[in-house]
Amino acid sequence: MIKKSKFSLIASCVIISACSGIPYAPKGSTMYEGGYSDVKTGANTYTVTFEGNGYNKQEQVVGFVKRRASELCGPLKAETEIRPFLKEKTNYAALNGQLYITQHEFPSAEASVVCVE
Repeated sequence: MIKKSKFSLIASCVIISACSGIPYAPKGSTMYEGGYSDVKTGANTYTVTFEGNGYNKQEQVVGFVKRRASELCGPLKAETEIRPFLKEKTNYAALNGQLYITQHEFPSAEASVVCVE
């Protein structure tokens, strides 16, 4: 009985997590394909990107970019120029001799960040 309950609980958690948006985390650090990434482009400048999935809202993705910009700038103020966009992704799957092609658009955002006093 207890084993059955544990299995049901674990299965429920897996199903629920599979139907959720990309969390605020570095790209590649979770089971999801998206997340944030950043590149230092100068002394106090960065480019920050966040890629979401079909469960993220564009506003949430923009908020994640702002959050990462603030973290990178530390005690300085982060001035950002954010460009929201939809990232297109094409998937291919073969089933019973048929090729299925699906195209999706996922909310994403990129920002130029300058850290100022």
